[in-house]
Amino acid sequence: MPSTPDQGKNLVRPASLVPTKSVIARYRTRHRRLIAHDFSGVYGGTHLVSAHDMSAARNDGFTLVELLLVVGLIAVLAATTAPSIAGGMRRFTLTSASQQVASTIRTARYQAVGRNTTIRVRFDYPDAGQYQILDGSDAEVGPAKSLLEGAAFSSVSGDIEIDPQGRVTALAGTMPATIVLAGPDADTRTISVSRSGRVELP
Repeated sequence: MPSTPDQGKNLVRPASLVPTKSVIARYRTRHRRLIAHDFSGVYGGTHLVSAHDMSAARNDGFTLVELLLVVGLIAVLAATTAPSIAGGMRRFTLTSASQQVASTIRTARYQAVGRNTTIRVRFDYPDAGQYQILDGSDAEVGPAKSLLEGAAFSSVSGDIEIDPQGRVTALAGTMPATIVLAGPDADTRTISVSRSGRVELP
């Protein structure tokens, strides 16, 4: 005879399917053991890995041999590149000093033409390693300037004088005037000034 809905409500679950207190206790004990061992699951169905082992792997640093190897490589690279860097800085200083002197000569020519007066530029004046713009009677037009440290006047054909038309003559020596600057590594840069007032710095 088929059962009715009311009859289904009165069915009694078999005792074997009802978890007993001992089963619940065993489940809780097992769960606490897993937490105590601190296991963590990994995605992809792999085996459980101890969190303690993972932490130990993360905390492993470099060995002393590896650190010494890195320090040695850094020392070799520094010893190799330091001389070239220092030489490059000295060449840069010499180039910058030469450009400043050439710029001063051009400025003196502009002033001579603009003021319609005679202007002079003297080198190693008033002291060694300095240069200055003066008027036709050697009165100061601008402050004395010093070469950058490490640069010096190696040879100068002579001080120059610029007339109101912008033409250049040498107070001593021949034209074109040449001003040679030298650096500590025997590198040189030569400034050439033509009679027409053209300033060249190769």
